[in-house]
Amino acid sequence: MLGVAVGVVGMSVAEFWAATPREVFFIFDAYSKHNTTIQRAGWEQMRVQTTLLVNMLEGKKKTPANKLIPFEWDKEQPKKAFVKPDWEKLKKWEKV
Repeated sequence: MLGVAVGVVGMSVAEFWAATPREVFFIFDAYSKHNTTIQRAGWEQMRVQTTLLVNMLEGKKKTPANKLIPFEWDKEQPKKAFVKPDWEKLKKWEKV
């Protein structure tokens, strides 16, 4: 893990040893998600460029990008960024 933290993520050795295992996990998770986003952005750019070229050659028939080159992540459901709290349930905990 030290090799990944220092060599790949860019943490210093002191930062790695000062962090708790939970903190290291969150750092690795965020780093992984960041890299996945960057890689997907490159593939999405390629897909858009290819779709534009194919649609220029096809004339009136227009093929959507996700039909021309489908990716695995097209099927994923977007996660909700914010969940509205249930204030009634939270008020019950205040009484405890």
